[in-house]
Amino acid sequence: MTNEELQSRTIAWLRFPLAVAIVFVHTVNSNEIREYVSTIDYSILSDMDFYYLTCYLFSEVIFRVATSCFCIFSGFLFFYKLKEWNRNIYFQKIKRKTRTLVIPYILWNIIPIVLAVLRAFMKFDGSLSIYLNELLGNGIFRIFWNYQDGLYPYNVPLWFLRDLIIVVFLSPLVYYFVKYTKYYSLFILGFFFSQDLWFPVVSIRALFFFTIGACFSIHGKNMIVELRKGKWLWLSVSIITIVLLMCYNGSDNSHYFYVLFQIAGCITTINIASHLIKNGRVIIRPFLSKTSFFIFASHCFALLWSIQKMVNIIIDYNNAFILTIKYFMVPTICVCVCLVVYYAAQKTIPRLLGILTGSR
Repeated sequence: MTNEELQSRTIAWLRFPLAVAIVFVHTVNSNEIREYVSTIDYSILSDMDFYYLTCYLFSEVIFRVATSCFCIFSGFLFFYKLKEWNRNIYFQKIKRKTRTLVIPYILWNIIPIVLAVLRAFMKFDGSLSIYLNELLGNGIFRIFWNYQDGLYPYNVPLWFLRDLIIVVFLSPLVYYFVKYTKYYSLFILGFFFSQDLWFPVVSIRALFFFTIGACFSIHGKNMIVELRKGKWLWLSVSIITIVLLMCYNGSDNSHYFYVLFQIAGCITTINIASHLIKNGRVIIRPFLSKTSFFIFASHCFALLWSIQKMVNIIIDYNNAFILTIKYFMVPTICVCVCLVVYYAAQKTIPRLLGILTGSR
């Protein structure tokens, strides 16, 4: 297997587990988990402490690298094998990204609204007019920008897609910035990321990790070969920062631990995946890779909540052990349902599915 093949297979294989990781991130209430963990006394750990620490470890720390990895892949693939940059290439890429990003983004923000309208209509209790008044009162534009908590679009996980679309439109700036500053661009944006600075229209996190991927392609480097250098150092940094985040969550320095883990964790994730693939430890299944966007876009607005409610009804007993089982059970069921729905749609409405997923 050549390094080019290993690079392609690593990106393809990681799509599905990273999508599953995002489902786990949205399974818990982040504010509740962080607040609880910040008050834990490690000298007298209770059963509930172990439950919250488990949720925090996976949903708030380890699995948070998923969207950052997707940004790296997006930047890498956007400029992959690009020989030159000009206006024609830019507009060709924008035209393609309109089909693969913009249209699915719009549709996946509208779909949950349609479902909410149908649900309110079937109640026959006047909730439909209340919902529509709230929707229109907030403004149609905000549905696609900052409807939820003033930060996220209506379909919350799609903030990543929103920021990716903006970065794609700003791609000429990214190209020339990387072209002429070389890898110094990463130090500059990395500093902004560490300070949690926000640009007017895009998060620094999306821009920074997109630029990491772009650097490899623009400078003609193999991402797997380059990230493999110092792999043990990055693995050590990942483990150390995980421990620090678990111990010092809520402290003034925890943000810097988080920033460092995001970088080291992404590199370590890609290195582990490429090692497993190179040694034949995992099987690449194209079907699972194709479902990643569908899982990402569809899991949160109704499915995950419905499954949580169903599981709580069936298992109406809560202690630390049961809650931990539910924590792993809910996203697993959610992903399985998404796979079944995707498979059924692939067989019955392939053209519509292609539009919804950008023909991925």
